[in-house]
Amino acid sequence: MEFDVDRNIVAGAQRIWRILTNAAGYADWDNGISSIEGEIVAGGKITVRSGGGSQKHKVVELVPNERMTWKSSRPRVVRTFALTERPNGTTDVRIHGVVSGFGKKQLPDLRITINDFVDGLKKQAESTI
Repeated sequence: MEFDVDRNIVAGAQRIWRILTNAAGYADWDNGISSIEGEIVAGGKITVRSGGGSQKHKVVELVPNERMTWKSSRPRVVRTFALTERPNGTTDVRIHGVVSGFGKKQLPDLRITINDFVDGLKKQAESTI
């Protein structure tokens, strides 16, 4: 399964990047995550904890203020966060993901989860201006 979510956020890419790379702060704005352990840095390993358990990811790509990719192995998830700052001071945020390793009946509707994630990110970034 693949998913894409796009939002324009009224904040600069640097502000959004600080939120996305602050592992300790995720629980403050993402209602689907209870905590993230580890550092969100190039090559870093993180454990994302939620009500449904935990999942280990590796940060396999990190271009500050532009792009970051996380990968996990069970289930196999590749999630890319891309930021494009606009001349008007807003930033287009795109999250693209590929999920495999679930049976069709086991696969949750990640569109809802990812939309909630981006809505929380938008609210957090816009509230700190």
